[in-house]
This record gives sequence, C-alpha cells and structure tokens, in this order.
Amino acid sequence: MSEVPSGGMWPTASDLAFLRALIVPHSASDPVWDELRTTYPSALDIVSRQPRLAALFHYRLREADMDWPDAAALADSARRVWGSNQMRMFRAAEIHAALDAAGIESLFLKGLALLRLYPAEATRLMHDIDVLVHRSDFDAAMGVLADLGWEASFPITDSTRRYDHAATLVNAAGDELDLHWRLAPGSFSDAASLSPWDSSQTIPIAGRSIRVLSPTYQLYHTISHGLEWAKAASLQWIPDASFLVNSAGDAIDWEQLLSLADSNHRGVAVREGLCLLSKGLDVAVPEWASQPTAAPGPERREAWFLRHVGPKSLLGAIPDRWYLYRRVASSIGETPAPWGFWRYLQWRWAPHGSLMETIKTKIADRITVVRDRA
Repeated sequence: MSEVPSGGMWPTASDLAFLRALIVPHSASDPVWDELRTTYPSALDIVSRQPRLAALFHYRLREADMDWPDAAALADSARRVWGSNQMRMFRAAEIHAALDAAGIESLFLKGLALLRLYPAEATRLMHDIDVLVHRSDFDAAMGVLADLGWEASFPITDSTRRYDHAATLVNAAGDELDLHWRLAPGSFSDAASLSPWDSSQTIPIAGRSIRVLSPTYQLYHTISHGLEWAKAASLQWIPDASFLVNSAGDAIDWEQLLSLADSNHRGVAVREGLCLLSKGLDVAVPEWASQPTAAPGPERREAWFLRHVGPKSLLGAIPDRWYLYRRVASSIGETPAPWGFWRYLQWRWAPHGSLMETIKTKIADRITVVRDRA
C-alpha cells in the first residue's frame, strides 16, 4: 500500500487539511474548521500565506455560512481575482482572434482552461495567460502578438528555442503571456497514440470558442507543471487536479496519462502526484495508477527533487542542472556532453548577468549555506 508523499515539494499535514476544506463543501459543524483555525487564526494569515487560494477559501466559507476573523480580507481577495480574471479572459479572446485571423492554431493552457472547473470564476486566480502554438508557427505568432503590444521579457535565442518550452511576453499594462512552442518544461515528446492537438477540445471564453487540452493531457500538464522542481513548493496544482478529476468522469485515459508521463521522464512525479490526490484527498484515482514505481536511471534525480526544495550541497544546483540538461538533451536527440552542458548553462544563467560572475555568486552562496549548516 502506497503512503501519502511528504517532505520537499509535498504539502504538510496542515496543508492537506486546508486543501480538503477547499476541494469539497463542508457544513459549519464540520471539525475541519476548528483544525484550520489553529493554523490560520486570521483571514490575514490565509491571504499572506496562501494568496492564490484565498478566494476559493472565501467561497467555501460563504457556502458553509461561516465567518472568520478579518474575513473582509478574503472578500477583497475574491473581488481582485474576479476583476483580474475578467481582464485576462478579455486579453485571451483578443489574442485568439488575432492568431485565428492570421491562420495560426492556438491552444490555451493552465488557468484559462481550468477556470471553468472551479465553483465560480472568482475562485481560481489566473496569474498570466498561457498559449501553445505549433513550433513552426512560433515566429509568425510573435509577429501577431507584437502588433497587439506584446514583447519578450528576454531575448529569444537559438539556445532558448532549443532548450526551453515558452517565452514570457509582457505588454504596457504589465500583463504576462507565456507563448509556448512545447507543452511544458521538460515535455518534449508525446505518447505515441495522441498529440495535445489531436485530442484537444473547445470551450467558450469571452464570446469565442478556444481550444484547450483534453482531460488526460490537462491532468498530465497540471501535475507535471505543479511538481516541477522549484525553491518553494506550490499548492495550486492540487485543487486544479482535484477539480479536473472530479469533473472528468471516465474521460481520463489513465494508461495514456502514465505513458505520456513516462515518455517525458515524469513517471515518478505523476504517479506520486496521483497517490497524493488519492490517499491524501480521496480523489477518485484508480488504485493501480497511483502505485509507486522504481525510478529508472534518468528519473532518480527526479525522485530526489520531489523531497528537496532548493540546492542542498556545496555544488548547489550544478548536479540538478546536469540532470535537467540530460533530460532535455535526450528528448531533443542531442547526446549529453560537457560542451552541450556548458551551452545549456550559458542559456540558463545568461539573463542574470555574465556567466562567470553568476557562477562565482552561486559558489559563494553555496559555501555560505554549508558554513551556516555546520
């Protein structure tokens, strides 16, 4: 029997209690509220520590006819989420119309696709807009978006196109748009049976019919992106995945989901993510799909990532970057080699200044970490 994952990128016991209150409605007499009052005695604690989930918590409180100290902060958060979501849906419709007029297929990802699965539009914050285009259409799409006032935050070099999955664009209003030529970080190949485009679906947004991922691809993308190694764990992917599974019914092809994960070296992460949903939150995931599996060679570092947040050794992120480089290289048909890794590091670190200065800074940081730990 598999255990609920813990440590590193995984939620704590108090996080799980908070998530349970978000995912399904609870009556005012349910003991979950008493448990949460210990962790979050004031709504201000929720807004400061879980800003992306505060609006959903506000909705569940109203649903249960409950009050909370300083609850006005939650209402303010919900109003801001609703307003920003309306603006981003308008922007997305504008982007879709422009790309469509230019004959460019687009597929919208993440928040815009998941928003409809939540109890209300004001309960899921859209931080930015994510849209996928065919790799061959990327340059043309950049031109269309430039005409709408979007420009890249960083130069899009040959190495960026080779190793990355998307470019971040901004407009004069400070809005952000991620234009993808690949589905997600580290996602370079697809399961043999279907591609994201072949199985995609359409939904209405702001008067237009836009294309989004099928439930199977959406669940893979949600878990894989949510468990991408970072300096701080994220909880947003968990209600995203829970609402998706609960609403999809039989539309998720679990075998294809795992095949897709394995083909992108995310099999360990996705299976453990499914285990968390099933064992920790009672989401209806097939028992066999949530069983742990021995990490194959390329995924041993991935398994380590899930339980560690940030570099832990004198070498800092170097071993982790080497693993990520090997994963990318093997996916794009490049033989991993030291000179390829050097090129990868130049691309990864160049936006932060000169490469050598960046390396010196990172080494100094790691020495400080090890010294403080001693």
